[in-house]
Amino acid sequence: MNPEILNTTPGDLDTVCQIFDAAIMYQKKNGYPQYLTNDRILIEELIKQKRHFKIMVDKRIACTFNYDLKDKAIWQERDKKNAVYLHRIITHPDFKGLKMMQYVLDWAMQFAIKHKLKHIRCDTWDNNDSLINYYKGFGFKIIDHITSPDSDEISINCRGNKVILLQITVQ
Repeated sequence: MNPEILNTTPGDLDTVCQIFDAAIMYQKKNGYPQYLTNDRILIEELIKQKRHFKIMVDKRIACTFNYDLKDKAIWQERDKKNAVYLHRIITHPDFKGLKMMQYVLDWAMQFAIKHKLKHIRCDTWDNNDSLINYYKGFGFKIIDHITSPDSDEISINCRGNKVILLQITVQ
């Protein structure tokens, strides 16, 4: 397996949304907290802004993610413009168990070093121990537990949720 991380293109949008929908079905089936929608309009905007990526394996999209350089709504006073924030890390069902997160993290580490950022951050539902432990297995540390605001500043998928903030400090 030789994964390649590339910017997602507008032509990938339908496939990305299908992967997102598959993730929602997986979450429902396993009783996990779940996204409400595939956030198509937001993903389309992230693709235009070149902040949405795909991991290609054998000419297939194995995983998608996007990044931000600010996340004041969730990270509040901790957001000091010194971190890369990872969002919507979603693995295609056919590639589960292949630790796509390691490729995302390698990308984020290189990005953080290049842009002189101190942290790599993400958040997830506070009551998804499986996913929290998965992230911790890659070196993320728990920073805090919060309730996300019910605000237009963030995706409808994230509003009013109890979330856990996770962080890796860049060496």
